[in-house]
Amino acid sequence: KRGVASLYHTESKDNKKWSKCTEIIKPTSKTKNWDNRGMYRSSMIKKDGIYYVFYSASDKENIKGIGIMYGKDINKLHKVNIDYKNDIDAAKKFEKLIKKEKNR
Repeated sequence: KRGVASLYHTESKDNKKWSKCTEIIKPTSKTKNWDNRGMYRSSMIKKDGIYYVFYSASDKENIKGIGIMYGKDINKLHKVNIDYKNDIDAAKKFEKLIKKEKNR
C-alpha cells in the first residue's frame, strides 16, 4: 500500500543542472480533510508573477478531489479554501484572493 505523497518542485535554466528538489505542498495533517493522504497529477503555471498549482489528491478513505494553491513565492503557497461545489460566488472569491496576492 502506498504511503503519503507530497508535491515537489525543482527548476533548471539549461535542462542539465537542476536545483535541489523541495517539497512545496504536503498532505494536510487533519484526518477529515480530503487531501490527507497524498497528492498527484499536478500542473503548475506562472502568470503575472503568481504561481498557480492545480493538483489531484485523495484522503485515507480514497475520496478524490482537485485543489488549487497560489502565491508569488513557489515555496510559500496559499491554499484556496472555497467550496466550488456549493458556492455560486466561488469564482469571484478566487479572483479577490489573486488580486490581494498581487498587491502584497
